[in-house]
Amino acid sequence: MVCNQCGNTTSSPCACKDTAFTIPANCLTGYAGQGCTDVFNTCEDIQCLECVKNCRGVENTMNCVEINGQNFCMVHGESLESFMQKLMLVLGAQSTQALDNNIAVTPLFATDVTSTSITLNWGYSGVIDAPLGTVDGFSIRYSTIEQPNNFTIITNPIIPVNNNSYTIPSSVFPYVSGQTYIFQVMTVVNGFTINGLSSTNLYSSESGFNCNNKLFNKILALLKLFKFISSSARTHKANG
Repeated sequence: MVCNQCGNTTSSPCACKDTAFTIPANCLTGYAGQGCTDVFNTCEDIQCLECVKNCRGVENTMNCVEINGQNFCMVHGESLESFMQKLMLVLGAQSTQALDNNIAVTPLFATDVTSTSITLNWGYSGVIDAPLGTVDGFSIRYSTIEQPNNFTIITNPIIPVNNNSYTIPSSVFPYVSGQTYIFQVMTVVNGFTINGLSSTNLYSSESGFNCNNKLFNKILALLKLFKFISSSARTHKANG
């Protein structure tokens, strides 16, 4: 702001020599998405979904409405990311128990994908003592994109309810190069996973996953056979 020539060089009590804030050339520093100068994104600033919160109201309050027979709530302090994922669950119409009992797992996201592991993270703003029963924790399961409804549970015992991150090691999960996997985090109530979905589907693939699939092994065997045949042919020709 403009102030009198008071001689101060700090912001208190006035700021005669303050400098204007400038946006860095790359306004997406720390963000893995497309840059601001991209032809598809000319924004001067980016606000991520997890940074926008529902601030009005007080703790332990929520705004709810019934949509397609499912209870849909936005909790005080909840992020827009979580809200949008719950909206996806409503539209998917497979999360009646999770939404009606306020035990949906949102948001769900991955923070690290390597050739031998993937780290899943999730938020939980739901209740512990739900109408359906007591929430014990969470269970993670996966399927492949070719068989999206054939899930395998990979966390036994369950993950405690106060944990919101889990790194899946290669010892319990068959990482395959180029394969796309679908992950879900399921809410466990009274020792059992609830019916339907607790979270959105998280799709992930990594070109660096270990190449241990059957197709790769068959191709490798054919290459070895071809090499053996070529070597035998050269030996036979030399001896002939």
